[in-house]
Amino acid sequence: GQKSEIDKPVIDTKPIQDPDFNKKLEKVAEKLGVSSDSLRRIIKFETAGTFSPTSHDPKNVSIGLIGFTGPTARALGTSKEELAKMTAVEQLDYVYRFYKMNNLQPGSDVGTMYMITFMPAFAYSPDHTVLGRQGGGMLMLPSGKSSGLSMDLIWDQNPAFGKSKGKTHFTVGDVKNTINRRS
Repeated sequence: GQKSEIDKPVIDTKPIQDPDFNKKLEKVAEKLGVSSDSLRRIIKFETAGTFSPTSHDPKNVSIGLIGFTGPTARALGTSKEELAKMTAVEQLDYVYRFYKMNNLQPGSDVGTMYMITFMPAFAYSPDHTVLGRQGGGMLMLPSGKSSGLSMDLIWDQNPAFGKSKGKTHFTVGDVKNTINRRS
């Protein structure tokens, strides 16, 4: 059924407001209890170094500073189209809301932060957990339920973690190592 406004998590963004992108990014990181360098590295990785709120992946699955997908944007009370119209400063409100909504733990390292960005359900899974596999079947959630996501599609849409390295699969550890090396 329809969710009312009351059901949506209320996340106060007043404490993070600043017209300057870098100052606001610092406030977001401080309020989340994480390193601003880690947050900056994730945004740099997701936007191919542009820090552009309109940057998107080659298959246009995600958009913006942290690669918001359609379902993620909807969960945050917006859309990919609305996010694309925002400035980077405005979009930082949604970056903040995303990490709060996904229970980012204060003190989290860049690898864990990136796993929350990429696949929140697997943020605290062991490094050997396979996420994408060439010709793979359905990805199972840590709970044992189906994610409804094809491991083959995940592998194909995220070449940085395995395909471009000549690998036929990639793991949580591969994702964390990539963000640690790249940024």
